[in-house]
Amino acid sequence: MTNHTTRPLLGCIADDFTGATDLANMLVRGGMRTVQSIGIPSREVADGLDADAIVIALKSRTTPVAEAVEESLAALDWLREQGCEQIFLQVLLHIRLHCRRQYRPGQRGLAQGAGQ
Repeated sequence: MTNHTTRPLLGCIADDFTGATDLANMLVRGGMRTVQSIGIPSREVADGLDADAIVIALKSRTTPVAEAVEESLAALDWLREQGCEQIFLQVLLHIRLHCRRQYRPGQRGLAQGAGQ
């Protein structure tokens, strides 16, 4: 585990940059110190983090299913390494409802990875 001043309460995985930005903005407006990253941050970046929430923007909406699941699980592992107490998965509802082939495996993979 890395050395933080405080451990983040919330770790978020977003399926794209826009969703991640919207979520990070909402968290900041709610008073949370929030860090947003495009992709999974490096270990060097992790060492300097001091935030209440971490939002990771992935490209899982447009990548093949297996790759989306793998990347999402890697993001989950990274957030756990940072000490996040809660995990939130943000996906575009319209896409999730109409492209179930993409999101059911990704959601199942994250649920299994989170021990659900």
